[in-house]
Amino acid sequence: MKRFLLMIQFFTRIPINKGFDIKEDDFSKGVIFLPFIGLLIGLLMAGVYCIILYFGKFFAIVMALLFGSLITGALHIDGLADTCDAIFTMKSKEKMLEIMKDSRLGTYGTLAIFFDILLKISLLLSLDENYIAIAIIVAPVIGRTALTLSLYKANYPRKEGTGNLFIGKVEFLDIMLTLIISLILLFFIINLESIMFVLTAIPLAILVRKYLIRKTGGLTGDMLGAINEVNEIVALFLILLIQNWR
Repeated sequence: MKRFLLMIQFFTRIPINKGFDIKEDDFSKGVIFLPFIGLLIGLLMAGVYCIILYFGKFFAIVMALLFGSLITGALHIDGLADTCDAIFTMKSKEKMLEIMKDSRLGTYGTLAIFFDILLKISLLLSLDENYIAIAIIVAPVIGRTALTLSLYKANYPRKEGTGNLFIGKVEFLDIMLTLIISLILLFFIINLESIMFVLTAIPLAILVRKYLIRKTGGLTGDMLGAINEVNEIVALFLILLIQNWR
C-alpha cells in the first residue's frame, strides 16, 4: 500500500497527505502499480468527459484531456516536449541532454505538444460515443505499462535526477508483474482485445527506447514521458481500428 501511494504522489498531483518511511528501492519496486495509476487517471478523465458530455462531445473531450494534464501536472507531455526539443536539434549526445534540462520550450517542443493534443482530440472524435470513455480509460493504462517496460536494463546518462530512482533498477519479475496486471485490468475493460494492446505496447516501447538511447546514450525521465505519450496515441489508434473492424 505504501508503494502504491508513493506512486500516486510521484506521478500525479492527487494530494496524499501522508508521510512514509521511504527506501530508495520503494520507487523501483513501486512501478508495478503504474497500470493502476493509469487506470485511476483514466477513470477520473472519463468521469469528467461523461459529466461534461451534455455540452457537446468536442468540449467534453477537450476538458477531459485538460483535466488529465492538470491531475498529472503535465508531467509526461512536458517530457515529450523536452525530448523533441533535444532530439531534433541533431546536436551531440551531451548537448541533447543539456537541452533536455533547459526549462525553456523550443520550437520542436511546441510542435510536439500541439500534435500530441491534436492527435488525441482527432482520434477520440473519430470514435463512436460508446467507445470514447473506454478509450480515455485504456490509453493511460497502456502508456504507463510501456513506460514501465522501458525501465528494464536501461542506463541513466546523468549523475543526478529523479529518473535515477527508476531507470535500470527495475527487475524482470517487476516487468512481468506489470504486464500481468495490465492484462487483467484491460481484460475487464475491453476483454480479449487487451492482448493486442499489450503485445503492441511491448515492441513499440522497445523501439522508441532503442532510438532514444541511440541518440542520447541513455534514458531520462523526459524520455519516459515521451514513451508514455506515444503509446497513449497508439492505444487510441488501435481502439479506432477495433471500432472500424466491428
